[in-house]
Parts: sequence; C-alpha cells; structure tokens
Amino acid sequence: MKKSVVIVSVLVGLLLIFGFFAYNYVYHSQHRNVGAETATVTIKATSIAQQFQSDLPSANANYLDKVVMVSGSVTAIDGSNIILDATVNCVMNSPIQPKIGQQLSIKGRVVGYDDFLGELKLDQCIIIQ
Repeated sequence: MKKSVVIVSVLVGLLLIFGFFAYNYVYHSQHRNVGAETATVTIKATSIAQQFQSDLPSANANYLDKVVMVSGSVTAIDGSNIILDATVNCVMNSPIQPKIGQQLSIKGRVVGYDDFLGELKLDQCIIIQ
C-alpha cells in the first residue's frame, strides 16, 4: 500500500512540475516584435495581392509569416483594421485614424490570403510613413 502511494505521489509531482513549465513556456515566453524587425521586402499592395491570387503556394512560401512593408492608398478603415488598395487588410497594433485616400507604408507580418474576400491579411502592423 505504501509503495503505491509513493508512486502516485511522485507521478503527481512530476505532472505538476511539467504543467508549471508548460504554462510558463506558453504564457510568459518572449513574443515576436514585428515593429523591431526589418522588412524582408517592400512592395505595393496591389502587387503582393496579385502574387497571392495568381500562385498561392509560391506566394505562401515567399511571404507567409514574414515581415513585409506594403504601400498603398487607404480604401477603408474598420476599427483597428486599415484596408490598402482594397486588397490588403492590416490589423494595427495601436489605434490610428488615417484618412481615406491617404498613401501609407505599413509594416506587418503576413498571416495569409483570404480567397473568399480576396484580401491579404497582415497583423501586428505599424505605420512607417
């Protein structure tokens, strides 16, 4: 009886230690700072969207999860989202109110292309110009 209690206690202790380290890894590890990274490419919004529309696998290989600087004209603003040239949806880090038609350069991480809406999605975006 005592031997099984010791084994169960050791297993519970190991499980708690593992849970503690897993929690710290997930919730307290360093997050990626896109604002501090340099952009791998500077491109026009219509050009990068065209690449995703014409050859999605190749564009994913070139841009997915990479930091890019996209320039274009603001066509819509929806809360913290800015749409450039009706093709690139940028989720901003901080709220900002540019004007419709304003030319901007925005740096952000490419999250993916939405076939249904025909939009390229960027997150952690900051305005460069």
